[in-house]
Parts: sequence; structure tokens; C-alpha cells
Amino acid sequence: MGTDSDPAAVLPREAASRLITAAVSRGAWGVSVLVLVITVPVLVDVLAARGLTGRLGPPLCAVVVMLALVLLAGWRPSTATRLLGITVGSLCAFGFTTSLLLADPSLNDTGGFLLNRLATVLVLTGASIARPLAGLAWSAVGYALATLGAYLASVVAGVPFAPGWGPPSRSPCTPAPSSCSPRSVRARRPVCPTSAGSSSTPGGSTSSTSSSSAPPRSCTTPCSATSAR
Repeated sequence: MGTDSDPAAVLPREAASRLITAAVSRGAWGVSVLVLVITVPVLVDVLAARGLTGRLGPPLCAVVVMLALVLLAGWRPSTATRLLGITVGSLCAFGFTTSLLLADPSLNDTGGFLLNRLATVLVLTGASIARPLAGLAWSAVGYALATLGAYLASVVAGVPFAPGWGPPSRSPCTPAPSSCSPRSVRARRPVCPTSAGSSSTPGGSTSSTSSSSAPPRSCTTPCSATSAR
């Protein structure tokens, strides 16, 4: 048995479109607020674990200012509040990243989950706009400013620029210089001293030597067999 849908229960296309875009924009705004709120305990935990609680002030202030800007844009949504949020917010993201990298440069390699928090909120600024094309343009500007801020922060802190676009450019191990070709390295392993007065051969036997100095450069092999190939 069939049933006929009530035309009055179906929203007009324009009203449904406005409702969906408004829900998406408010959801993006809520995500921005949640990211900033969660950043506070994560920031305290990371700096406390490194014994850097004395350096907590500048990055925490940046998070608080950014949160105030996001709340203002949600309370009074307009082009002026969004422009204020994306300009001052980019300065907050730059100060946040710079202060953390100056406090502990090793965060550039292991702290990406923390360094990119405010940059993520800059990108979500455009997603909180109900008009899709305008929101895409604002998100693109936010992404560009976030990337520029990360680059300037790496320059100020004196660390490599790591935007997270792919694997690091530097190799985790650097092969030592050798005059042997990769084929000769695979074919014949050099005899290297294992202790003072003895040397080790690939077969496991030891022979007496008269030198107790460090291994010669020819005994230094690449970091892995794969890198030699």
C-alpha cells in the first residue's frame, strides 16, 4: 500500500539550502572553539613534561586571544569580525608557534600535533561562513597566512621549515664518505678492528694487529644495506 508525502512537510529548496549551510558553518565554528579549549590542557601537559612551565605564558596568551576572536566572530558574525579574527589570529598563530619553538626546538620534529592547533583554526574561519564560495576564499586566505606564519616562526627559531606536506627532506642517517663503489661494498666487507690488538673478519675469526687506533674510514659502512644499494 502506498502513501503520498505531504507537500507541506517538505522545505522549499532555498530554505533547505540555507538550513544546511548554516548548520555546517555553526558546526565548523564549534570545532574551532573545541580545538582551542582542548589546546590549553595539551599545552600545559607538553611543557610540564619538558620542565618548561616557566615558558607557558606567551603561548597560553595566544590561545586565549584566539579563543576570544573566535567567540566574537560567532556572537557577531560579520565581515569586520572575520577580518579581525583572521588578521589578529594569524599573529597569534605566529607567536604561539615561535614561542614554543624557542622554548624547545625539538618540538619542530615531535610536536606537530601542538604547533598546528592555531593554524587549523585559521583555516576553519572560512568554513564558518554560510556562503560556500565566500567560505572557500576565506579558508584559502587562512591557509596561506597559517603557512606563512609557520615559515616565519621556523626562521626566527632557527629550525627547518616543516609544514607537514610530506616526509622530511633530510635523511635520518647520513652515509660516511667512502672511496668504494656500492657494488664493491656489497661484494666485499672490510676488515675492521673490534678491540685493541685484534680485528674481525666476516667469517668471525680474529687476527692480531699492531694498531689500536679508531677504525679507518674504509671500515665505515653506510647506515643500511638498502642505502648502499
